[in-house]
Amino acid sequence: AVMENRACSAHTCPSKPCKVTDWLEWSPCNHGHSQQYRERKVMQPPVGHGQACPTILSETRGCPKVELTDCLLTHWTTWSTCSRTCMGGQSFRSRHLDMDGTFSNACGSIAVKETTSCNAGLCASGPDAML
Repeated sequence: AVMENRACSAHTCPSKPCKVTDWLEWSPCNHGHSQQYRERKVMQPPVGHGQACPTILSETRGCPKVELTDCLLTHWTTWSTCSRTCMGGQSFRSRHLDMDGTFSNACGSIAVKETTSCNAGLCASGPDAML
């Protein structure tokens, strides 16, 4: 993006707030997807001393779980470490089909990985502020 700077007095500089779109619809939870996402976009960056843009422009969430009684699954693992320390990361956990048990072909539609959003806050300043 090209930026232009010019000197002006506080009374003559225009000031406009950031404008963002509404959130788009959540992505579908089709077969094989363990999470959904949605986003919004910056339509107009702030001008002058206008209100800053929101820091969160995308979100993720896990898809609803489908449980079937004829599928034997291992227990969920513990949640993984968040992928980012700030500005929105993801953590996941997983489970597996128990191959020693009996299960039908319907087991393929069961969620074996869940993802959740984490550490959505702003980053602190410094070289180690964000992974």
